[in-house]
Parts: sequence; structure tokens; C-alpha cells
Amino acid sequence: RINKIVVCDSPLFYYNRQNGNSLSRGKFRIHMLDYFTVTDEFLEKAKELKDPSLQRIIIRQRLAHICGFFKRMMLSNFNDQNILKPMQQELRRNLWLLLLRPRPLLVTAFGICCCISFKLTKKLFLAMVKLHIYAPV
Repeated sequence: RINKIVVCDSPLFYYNRQNGNSLSRGKFRIHMLDYFTVTDEFLEKAKELKDPSLQRIIIRQRLAHICGFFKRMMLSNFNDQNILKPMQQELRRNLWLLLLRPRPLLVTAFGICCCISFKLTKKLFLAMVKLHIYAPV
């Protein structure tokens, strides 16, 4: 329902990472997938505006959230393939954007591994969490 989108390089807000039930923290809950409905609308608007840089920004954010959701799904033992597969396919389709995003190597490696095998990545991730090599979220 928006009429205008503006891209601004200045930080105008900061995340409060203290809330364990927020979208960026906590266990996976199915209502978190509402995020994709909203970003689908943003992406459509960016396509209408024929703004490729805005489209890339939105897709990069979606990829970061997919990786975050995958971690939460792994910790929650969530295995619904009807939800996992489309997210994994989106990650694969846009892997090049994930690789270009300035992130720590372990975070990028996690995304790449999820593209290959969610099940294997889950085993490795949970082992790394248990050994305190990787922070859960």
C-alpha cells in the first residue's frame, strides 16, 4: 500500500537485540514466515520501479533472513520440506548475492552448505553449537 520508496545510506534506526522473541532472535515460529509476504510486496514494487539496486538490497536481506531462519529451524528441529525447499531454492538462485555480501566467512559457509544439503548442514551446525564453536543465532 506504499506509494513511495526511498533508499537512504544513513543509519536511521538500530536493532535492539535483547528481545529473545523478536524476528531476529529466538526459536523458529511459523508466523516468522510473514516476513516473506511483506518482502515479496517490496520486491514487486522495486521491479515496478525498475530499480535493480533496490531489488538486490531486498533480496540480500531475504537471504540473510533465510539463513537466520534455517539456524532457528535447526535448533527447533523443524523439518517441513514444503517450507524448507522453496527457501533453499531461493538461496541457490541468489547464491552469488550471498557470496558478495560482506559477512564473516563462517556465516557465508553456512549459507553455501544450506544450498547443498540442509540435513547435513544441520548435523554440522548442531555439533558446532554443542562444542561452542558457533553461536546459535
